[in-house]
Amino acid sequence: MQAIPIILSDINVGKAPKWNFLAYNSIMLWGSTSTKAANMAECHNFRYGWRWSFASSGFLALPLLVLSFFLSETPRFLIKKWCMEEAKESLKMLNKCGAEVELQMLAGMMGNKGKKKRKKLSHSPLLLLNIVAQIFQQVLGLESLLFFGPLLLQSARYTYNASFVAPLITEAVRAGVAGLTYPSYRFFGRRMNLVSACIGMILAHVSLPGLFLLVGDYIFPLSQKSAYVGMAFAIPLISCYSMFSGPF
Repeated sequence: MQAIPIILSDINVGKAPKWNFLAYNSIMLWGSTSTKAANMAECHNFRYGWRWSFASSGFLALPLLVLSFFLSETPRFLIKKWCMEEAKESLKMLNKCGAEVELQMLAGMMGNKGKKKRKKLSHSPLLLLNIVAQIFQQVLGLESLLFFGPLLLQSARYTYNASFVAPLITEAVRAGVAGLTYPSYRFFGRRMNLVSACIGMILAHVSLPGLFLLVGDYIFPLSQKSAYVGMAFAIPLISCYSMFSGPF
């Protein structure tokens, strides 16, 4: 979700970048609400409603995949690869003036990064406050993790154990992928990561309904087996979504 305003800003779409974030949030809010309504209607009115809904939502990643090819790399990644001219152009897209000076400063900071001593966390009160706020936010998210997720899965006739295991695995995968995004963006760049994430999202969206459409009615009825199979296919999907929280 964080990728779209970054992409719009980098490729300079429109002349009012401050409105991009507001428009993006509005579109996401109404889009999410309408998608949930459509999903509920499809699930109740069609035999394979949730499967077709799940598969069709994967194509929503196609515009993001196209935009990812036009997204420039981060200046830090380009400087690390010694692509100074491309780094200068990337800085010019972000800042209309002072790109040359900022490029030299950024290169100097990266060169002296290993020489400077690490600052103590207590010397950065804003950073410490941000960490505490993030922890508090995650603790509040436990309510959704422990109650709402299992409740929805149980309403779909999943077993008691599977309904509690699914959100637990989801959070574990998200936490693990979030820890790997920084080295991944550092060594491969954000363009490669975004393209890979979009392709993975599309494949995961299409593969899981395809499995149930082909053999679901005969081998995996809507029971505990189907829950575990669904989680196994959902893990790469969750991983791809989590890659969009990387350090843009």
